[in-house]
Amino acid sequence: MASDIIARTGILLSVSLLLLALSSISSIRSDTFDQQSIGNNENLKRWDPDVAAFGPAAESWSQRRVLLQEADNSTGAGTNGRPLAVKGGRLDPFDGFRKYRGGYDVESKHYWGSVAFTGIFGYALGAAWLLLGVILGTSYCCLRYCCCKRKSRRTSSLDPPQVSYCWLAVLSVVLLTVGALGGCVALYIGDRHFTVEARNVEETLNRASDNATGTIGNITAAITQVQQLVEPYETSANTLEIVNTKARLINESQSIQQTVDDNTDIFHDIITAMEAALIVVTTLNVIVIIMGPVSAVFKWRRIFYFIVVVGWILAVLNSFLFGLYFMFNNAVEDTCDAMNEYMDRPYNTTLDALLPCEDLLSASDAVDDIAKEIRDAVSSVNATLNLVQLLGYKLSPLCEQIGPAPEYQYISSCPNNTVNIGDLPKELEPLRCSSNDSVSCSQNNTFLTDSEYQRVMAYASSAQILLNIYPTLNRLTDCSLIQFAFSELLNENCGPANSAVHLIWISFLVVALTMIFLIVSWLLLHYPIRERKSWRVIAPQEMPVWTDQSK
Repeated sequence: MASDIIARTGILLSVSLLLLALSSISSIRSDTFDQQSIGNNENLKRWDPDVAAFGPAAESWSQRRVLLQEADNSTGAGTNGRPLAVKGGRLDPFDGFRKYRGGYDVESKHYWGSVAFTGIFGYALGAAWLLLGVILGTSYCCLRYCCCKRKSRRTSSLDPPQVSYCWLAVLSVVLLTVGALGGCVALYIGDRHFTVEARNVEETLNRASDNATGTIGNITAAITQVQQLVEPYETSANTLEIVNTKARLINESQSIQQTVDDNTDIFHDIITAMEAALIVVTTLNVIVIIMGPVSAVFKWRRIFYFIVVVGWILAVLNSFLFGLYFMFNNAVEDTCDAMNEYMDRPYNTTLDALLPCEDLLSASDAVDDIAKEIRDAVSSVNATLNLVQLLGYKLSPLCEQIGPAPEYQYISSCPNNTVNIGDLPKELEPLRCSSNDSVSCSQNNTFLTDSEYQRVMAYASSAQILLNIYPTLNRLTDCSLIQFAFSELLNENCGPANSAVHLIWISFLVVALTMIFLIVSWLLLHYPIRERKSWRVIAPQEMPVWTDQSK
């Protein structure tokens, strides 16, 4: 009786945890391979008659999953989910400019439309300045080349009021130049901070991917060890089921790693392109800001006009970039707010289409069911060991590494007077018979034949291996890996990244506005300098006339 109970317990523990591993990983990416109802898997039921005891638990899991999906569909959550980071004041250009209240949803064009529309002030400023430049440029070309003949330059002298006007223009150019250069410095600092934080986010995502693939790898390694242990005692069909489970886990791990690698490469390329673009724009701004007054003072007329045109274009570009980064700042804030709200309740949200936690909710229920079966099986074995002790054998009870309901917490350490299930063969060593003849073994008060003892040893070892990865399965099914990554992003990256993007759009706004006023000041400064050039070519005999007027 003891051998039957022990063997059955080993089978129950091994198979149940195998089922849990398969169901948990398959629910992470349901599109990778077809999911099966564990309760209806005939191959697994044929593994051992006692495995059918897990049928109701698996079927109840499947039923709960169906009920959960039906409840979500009845409330509309199955399509959209609970909205996160709702900002009710944004207008949606794709919905007649009505207010968007759907919250953070990266798969919704209405969300991205409402976020993009928050940068309307930058787009409008850039469009207005561009339109004004086109109108003025067209008018200048028409007046100069088409409508009117070019008249000879009129020589004139500088009146005393023009001298103060010139100094006012110079002062405004100096102040605006300092402000624009300060904005460029702030823009460069913001770019560096943002790049650093973006690289940190990339590293965090890579670590999360490594943790996920490492977790699956540990489960795969455990299943491989179980396969080697139980293969001599199982049929080829049952062994094939273990091989298929392991293959699915390996494929899943490779699929996750490939997806993360591809996304990481795209993310890396985007960050690199943004960094290079900001450096180029900042450098051009500095060159134009410095060359504008220099070309005006040294009377490099052609260069000055070219600088004015380039500066005009840069003012438009800076305005548009201000709008884009203002939009980007809102998207970053929404992402952080959504992750924060997701941490409080990681189920039935608009992120479910991207994350597996909604599916893993059902798998976590299966974990509780299997934990109950493990606890009951250990209790049954301990009851049997108590009966054997009545025959005079001193046997230590098995350690109950699964806590009581409803938490079913995993207990890593065992009391001194108990043994792990993997050490059960050592406790049963006094009951081991060197012969395979059950009759002779019974006569010697040894209940386990050598073959039965080897079988118990294999199943006990496999059960201990899978029981050791039970916490890993819990971390996988309760979405703690994702929550850990989100927590790290919230605590270490969200604040600095948001501040960096905030500094960038403010810098673009400052540079755009100062560039606009700088161009006007350049033109105002260039006019008296041009007139002064004409004044210098006046004949000497005309000089006293100007001096007499000043007196």
